[in-house]
Amino acid sequence: MRREGDLERDLAENYHPEVIVLTAREAFRGRDGVRRSAHRLWRAVAEGGSYIYDSVLVEDRLGLLEWRARTDELLISTGVDA
Repeated sequence: MRREGDLERDLAENYHPEVIVLTAREAFRGRDGVRRSAHRLWRAVAEGGSYIYDSVLVEDRLGLLEWRARTDELLISTGVDA
């Protein structure tokens, strides 16, 4: 869903309204927080950039995403969100 650009469907189907996404720099709260986090990543890898998930681990109500991204100017070798 998200890979196809359908963030709203991804949020509705995969995120609780009170989700908290933890990153190395910030805690994003609720679906609006996930939206802000997604838009930051999209801005970083827009136009010719790409990102992939290396690992997605979900256990009950907890999830961990490990990812990386690349553009001509930027390389994120390891990103982790919980």
